[in-house]
Amino acid sequence: MRFTDLTGQHIGRLLFIRATKINGKTHWECRCDCGSNVVIPAASGKRSCGCWRRDINIARNTTHNMSFTGEYNSYNAMKQRCYYTKSKAYARYGGRGIAVCDRWLESFQNFYADMGPKPTPEHSIDRIDPHGNYEPGNCRWLPMSEQATNRAFNFRVTMESGDVVTLKEAARRCGANYGTVRSAVHDRGEDPLEACRRIGAGLRPSGKTA
Repeated sequence: MRFTDLTGQHIGRLLFIRATKINGKTHWECRCDCGSNVVIPAASGKRSCGCWRRDINIARNTTHNMSFTGEYNSYNAMKQRCYYTKSKAYARYGGRGIAVCDRWLESFQNFYADMGPKPTPEHSIDRIDPHGNYEPGNCRWLPMSEQATNRAFNFRVTMESGDVVTLKEAARRCGANYGTVRSAVHDRGEDPLEACRRIGAGLRPSGKTA
């Protein structure tokens, strides 16, 4: 196996300090973010001294006494949208590549620490960038009545002229049916401007004439 010099690199929780040979095989001396020193085989693919999995198991087995709260329901629904293929919402989320950050996948406590409590029962989790992942900095609690303005089919589109318009206006300018464009963007994850052009030209997704 070809040697890759990882000296000084920080991968996962490990800082790779130096390579060494043990029984003729390359190993790495590393320092973990938790403070432990560890020696690992070069091909092990480890990202921590073992504390990462331990922390995940602790989080999973720790009772947070919030299993029946609105925040926990939102947390579970978020994960189902992204990873449960039988969910009715999967095509619009996990099917488009939307994911939940590792920190939140590790534990509900991390999610709650970053998001805080719902301001009201009518609030639910909303992504500021509708094409971005569920992660700190891109999520907020927002009333359901306001979330329609942040859906994928309502964001702004930059036309070739430089004009920034709504998706509906972009469809009109390209001579495309708005409902068809909205479905292409929202359900299949197509680029909004390309979808407007394609549908306006009467082309199928493959580029063939409809």
